[in-house]
Amino acid sequence: KHNDLILGLVIAFLFFLLVFLLYRNINNKRIYRQKYEELMTKGKSARVEERQITSVIADINQDKIKSLLKQLEKFEKDDKFLEKDLTSSKLAVVFGTNAKYLSKIIYHYRGKKFVDYINDLKVDYLISLLQNDKAVRKYSNKALAEEVGFSSTQRFTNAFFARTGMPASFFIQEIKKDEMTDIDENIGF
Repeated sequence: KHNDLILGLVIAFLFFLLVFLLYRNINNKRIYRQKYEELMTKGKSARVEERQITSVIADINQDKIKSLLKQLEKFEKDDKFLEKDLTSSKLAVVFGTNAKYLSKIIYHYRGKKFVDYINDLKVDYLISLLQNDKAVRKYSNKALAEEVGFSSTQRFTNAFFARTGMPASFFIQEIKKDEMTDIDENIGF
C-alpha cells in the first residue's frame, strides 16, 4: 500500500508537470505569434530608429558629430555591420575617431550601446533576408549566425531573441506558414 501511494504521487506529479509544460509551451507560442505579427506589421519601417538631432553632446564638437553620423548612415546603408568581430575600436579607426566618442554618439543618437546597436542591425538585416530569400530559411542557426557575422551561434540566438522576443526557428516557421497560407489563398483553397 505504501508503494502504491508513492507510485500514485509520482504519477500525479508527472501528470501535473506535463500539463504545466504543455500550458507553458502553448502560452509561449501565443506570445511569439503576437511578437511575430507586430514585427511583420512594422517590418517595413527603417532599420534604425534615429533620434532627433536636437541636443548636443557637450564634450564633442558639433561638426565631428555630424561627420560621424554621416559615416554611420553610410556604414548602415552599405551593410558594413555584417563584418565578423566588429568592435567599437575597429570602427572608430575606420571613422578616424576614438571609440569613446563613437560609443557616445551611438548611444545618444541611436539609443543603444555599441554592441546592441550592431546586433540589432545584424538581426534586422537577417529578418529582411529571411523574408525575401527562401534558401536562407533552410539554414541552421550556426549558418545564419555566420551569414550575418556573429562570432558564435549562442550570441546570434541571444541577439535574435533580444531583438524580436522569439527564437529564430519560430520566426522562420511562421514565415513558412504565412507563405503557404498566401499560396493557398492565391490558388483558391
